[in-house]
Amino acid sequence: AEYLIAEKGYDPVLRDYDPRFVQKGIVWEHVTGNHLKLDDQGRVFQAWHGMQRLSPEEVTAVYGTGPWAGLAALQQRKCEGFDAFITYFDIAAIPLTMRMVEAADRTRGPAGPYRFSPDLYAAFGHAFSWDNVA
Repeated sequence: AEYLIAEKGYDPVLRDYDPRFVQKGIVWEHVTGNHLKLDDQGRVFQAWHGMQRLSPEEVTAVYGTGPWAGLAALQQRKCEGFDAFITYFDIAAIPLTMRMVEAADRTRGPAGPYRFSPDLYAAFGHAFSWDNVA
């Protein structure tokens, strides 16, 4: 968070870290800004916009009852338009990206797309650079 705030100009609210959202298998859609948890059939069974959990009715209204539209791309590891947090290295970024969505919504309103991935990858590069891990 410190890198994103100091180097990229993000809102200091990113410091408010909530570990409840750190879990493997979360998908972050760039168009909606939503974070998704898929079931074993690839259907969205939980979703959040920022830190706000969508109701089951909202999830059904947005995603329907069938497999998530990006499932085939996810299975082929072609993550264009979304990020999948699947390792213990990247799952710590989930609450951070949720806060990034909230900050963007406060600034410009809830209208995607949410294009934070380049900055997020730069933050990972900084965090895992030799100077920071040695």
